[in-house]
Amino acid sequence: SRGLKAFGKAAKGASTWGMMRVTAPLTAMGALAIRSASQFQRSMNMVGAVTNATSAEFKEMSDMSRHLGATTQFTASQAADGFKFLGMAGLGVAKSMGAIRPSLQLAAAAQLDMGIAADISTNIMSAYGMTAKDLPAANDVMTNAFTKSNQNLLELSEAMKKAGPVSKALGYTFKETAASLSLLAQAGIRGSEGGTGTKRFMAGMAHMVPKAKKMWKEFGVETHNADGSLKSILEVVKQ
Repeated sequence: SRGLKAFGKAAKGASTWGMMRVTAPLTAMGALAIRSASQFQRSMNMVGAVTNATSAEFKEMSDMSRHLGATTQFTASQAADGFKFLGMAGLGVAKSMGAIRPSLQLAAAAQLDMGIAADISTNIMSAYGMTAKDLPAANDVMTNAFTKSNQNLLELSEAMKKAGPVSKALGYTFKETAASLSLLAQAGIRGSEGGTGTKRFMAGMAHMVPKAKKMWKEFGVETHNADGSLKSILEVVKQ
């Protein structure tokens, strides 16, 4: 009798322990799911606020965020953050829907949060007066620039902050400026340092006096064409 009681007590204890081993992880998973859902809702509320989306548009972006969260390396909340930054950059719902996947691809290549990548790309595009339809091409240029040189997307972004305004004012394209910064990065001059140096160099080229032109020529660097116009910044940096 005592043996049976002891066996029953042990079995009950084992059963309780087994249930605890199963229940505890399920409880933790449930709490995580609730937090994730709460975070997603907060992110989407921000998206709705910055885009002024209608109920139908809000649902469309919510569904897309969930779809991206289920089919990519990013979570639904991260996809929603991407929508938020696109909206903050002035893109409407339709344009944001078209821009979200290129932003995702840039973020994946840069191994960055989707919202950060979207913020970087839209800031650079704004500096060059580019629109939403230019985003896929702009992201391709940025991806090539940082993957083929000794820099990352954050460093390229810092360089563009410095060089971008002067570059655009002098008529240099986004593509050739990015390529020039990529060349400098390969030589270890990257980030803010590369951008500041490029900005000064471009400004100096634009206001170069004859004596300076002669000095550059003696070093084997031609900064101007025969008609007096500036050479491509990429061509000069290569020289």
